[in-house]
Amino acid sequence: HLVMVSAMPEYSVEQKDEARASLAAIGTFLDGIRTDGKELPENLRPMVLSNLTEKQTELYDLLKTTRDSLPADQVESKKIIWDNMVLLRATRRAYNKDLSSYQVDSDALATAVAEASKDKDFKQFQKDIKDLSKDIQGLIKDLKGGRSTSGDIIFPAAGPSGNITGNGFPANTWSITYDDGPGGKTSPTVLQNLQNHGYKATFFMLAQQVNALPNTAKSISDAGMDIACHSWSHPQVPKLGPQGRQHEIVDAKHLIEQKLGKTIKLFRLPYGAGVSVSSIRQVIADNDMVHVFWNVDTLDWQDKNPQSILARALKQMSSHKGGVILFHDIHPQSVIASNLLQDHMKSAGINVCTVQGVIDQQNQSLPGCN
Repeated sequence: HLVMVSAMPEYSVEQKDEARASLAAIGTFLDGIRTDGKELPENLRPMVLSNLTEKQTELYDLLKTTRDSLPADQVESKKIIWDNMVLLRATRRAYNKDLSSYQVDSDALATAVAEASKDKDFKQFQKDIKDLSKDIQGLIKDLKGGRSTSGDIIFPAAGPSGNITGNGFPANTWSITYDDGPGGKTSPTVLQNLQNHGYKATFFMLAQQVNALPNTAKSISDAGMDIACHSWSHPQVPKLGPQGRQHEIVDAKHLIEQKLGKTIKLFRLPYGAGVSVSSIRQVIADNDMVHVFWNVDTLDWQDKNPQSILARALKQMSSHKGGVILFHDIHPQSVIASNLLQDHMKSAGINVCTVQGVIDQQNQSLPGCN
């Protein structure tokens, strides 16, 4: 991960310098020099090298995979990663050679460890080894999980970091979301209501609807609303095979991106079905999308009364400090109910942001969201 930071163009100069310094420190440590400049006790060197070489090998394999997956136009990044891989490979071979030719006297090693354990410096050395091992394991986990930057807490992944429920939102901050659109008769009014309040919402669109109503979808996108994917045709994704999942997740994302000229970063499974299925979540993560659930379900699709929809939303909101509210912009009652909720939010001074705005706020430690 540190090698990636030192290579990729999206990282700042400060981040690159810190990454290179960390790599140098780890390299010095692997060469057998402690942070205080003293060499490792000779009898302990094989034990330390064998432990760290194993982790270094795993990192090398991950870097190779990452290098091969980079776009062809990132020539400089590939070169930096390749150069670092060469260094890793050379040191790994040197360590393996040292270990294969090293004759360890088990009794002498046990005696040395027992004697050294009494020393305060040795105890600190043991702690340093454990901390370094833990850090490397964490970096490997982040690489495997698809973590995009070292500071992100929300990122495309099959685990908890790749699924938003709204429960971790800042206090008094809510995202209004609309599913299943765009609708030809209802979505324009939903958009106008949001603009009248000065709010932006997140629209989880169906690819088939975007294909059928491209102008309506584009008007929502051009108004600065957050555009997300809600599959192609709203099926129960867990019931589909690999090809069906590919179509409903990947093809849907690409169609919306093509029609609207906007990168899709968020996905919501129809009915929320499959959110705990790792193979489904991995497809979403592999296509650089975070899954978005909700913690307030208005049930506007089955309730024809806008006032009871509003009451249901407010009751659920009272149980949370902030979060994600689920509406559908294809039902007449939803248009009225969500407008009533916006009236309440405006008068109550509630902070309304898009889902992506909250993600950016939390990942970048911003004072507010959009």
